[in-house]
Amino acid sequence: MQTPSSPRSRSSRRRRRRPPLRALLTAAICALAALVILRSPAVIPASAGPDSSRPAASGSSSAQGSAGPASPSGLTPLPAADVHSGALVLVNADYPYVPPQSQTLVTVLDGKNDAYLVRDGSVLLDEEALDALNRLMADFAAQGGERNVNVVAGFRTEELQQHLFDQSAAANGLDHARRYVAQPGHSEHQTGYALDFSLYDVSSGVSADFTGAGEQQWIADHAPDYGFVLRYGADKETVTGIAAESWHYRYVGVPHAHIMTDRGLCLEEYWDLLRAHPYDGEHLRTAVGGTTYEIWYCPAAALYVPETGDYALSGDNVGGFAVTVPAP
Repeated sequence: MQTPSSPRSRSSRRRRRRPPLRALLTAAICALAALVILRSPAVIPASAGPDSSRPAASGSSSAQGSAGPASPSGLTPLPAADVHSGALVLVNADYPYVPPQSQTLVTVLDGKNDAYLVRDGSVLLDEEALDALNRLMADFAAQGGERNVNVVAGFRTEELQQHLFDQSAAANGLDHARRYVAQPGHSEHQTGYALDFSLYDVSSGVSADFTGAGEQQWIADHAPDYGFVLRYGADKETVTGIAAESWHYRYVGVPHAHIMTDRGLCLEEYWDLLRAHPYDGEHLRTAVGGTTYEIWYCPAAALYVPETGDYALSGDNVGGFAVTVPAP
């Protein structure tokens, strides 16, 4: 038997420890490759970034012949649509009214129910706004409201707005007109989504201001349930640039009306909120009447909507869109 100190045993042990030539060559090649990698700059493909599944913040729209950003999962890109249309379109002293590509106006006298009055056959509204108004006023009458609410204004042409402005300026001075009457081209009455209420006593033929108080408090309180908001509140004069008008209501859509009312926002402030919730950020969510709504903002050049299911789209009259998606 061999002892541990025998020459054969030591020789065998040394042969087992000697690294094979192939192993030495492999180790040298790996070391050289590691050195090259450490000294080379890292290159990450654009499609591999953490936000690669989200729309780009800017870029040319497909309507201009650009391929555009890659479509996020579950969404589809749209060509730059008309930012001047939709129930949320913003028209004020800073953003003039721009006629949209299409507009659906209907005559209130022809489409109204018997729960309220209308001045005459010249009053027009957007079809969606009129449908909501009919439901609001029918429910108001059903709970005991008097049928004396009169719609005295809806859609206006720029020429009519010019006439009203000039009339106010002549009677009360230019400063008064600028405070109480939107300047021509800057009135949201031109959108077809705004309307003015008054109260009309049929027996006496006397009209009175709609204040949203007393019996009409029900309308003021429940207007958001039908998509309407009081557009010019007394506490928002410095934001809207228009003096308080208790009679002027604006259709914006049910989820938006609820968010604006709950947070005490006028339309200018609401668009600031929407722009702070882009697709690739936290979305706005609200639940109304058993339906949950998810809302996000997209610039026109990176407009994405769901590939399937219902959604609503409205431009801001500036350069972007609000996408509203209902979920049961």
